[in-house]
Amino acid sequence: MRPLLDALAAAFSGPMLLRVVTAVIACANIALAVLVSVQIHYARKASKEQLRAYVFVEQASATYTTCQFRIKNTGQTPAYKVTLQRIAFLSSPKLTAEPVLSAAPPEACGYIGSGLPISETDITISGPSAGGGDIIYLYGNVVYYDIFGDRHFTKFCSTLQRGPPGQMNIYPLWNEAD
Repeated sequence: MRPLLDALAAAFSGPMLLRVVTAVIACANIALAVLVSVQIHYARKASKEQLRAYVFVEQASATYTTCQFRIKNTGQTPAYKVTLQRIAFLSSPKLTAEPVLSAAPPEACGYIGSGLPISETDITISGPSAGGGDIIYLYGNVVYYDIFGDRHFTKFCSTLQRGPPGQMNIYPLWNEAD
């Protein structure tokens, strides 16, 4: 055993030991640089998620002929280049296929400040007017950009059983945001 230890000590002494120590330090520096870049990436991502705009439909209600709804930004920064497409219609039975929005260009809403709603929007209910549908649907899509220039969307779908005016309920399908 002693001859083996003597051989290892001779091999790793002088210039060879310096090369090994230098290589170990270089590997440690590379590992540290990778770890720091991963931490910076996740810190930036968390900052963007915390600071960005978050737009959603705050409330929706319906009368016999119109739906009213308000869009609000709950994020810490404004939402820019906000556009809105929406439809309101009567249908029966409950929908299983996602509604199709008009091919017309979306309505430009400008920007929504942090914590602020845009003014309430009315939309006329389309579809059969005499007994052809018993559920009012409000479906739409909001597209906007945050302060980082990233595009975001919010899809929404609400319903109300045809009858007295009232607050609409969130439909179990087609409500999503990124």
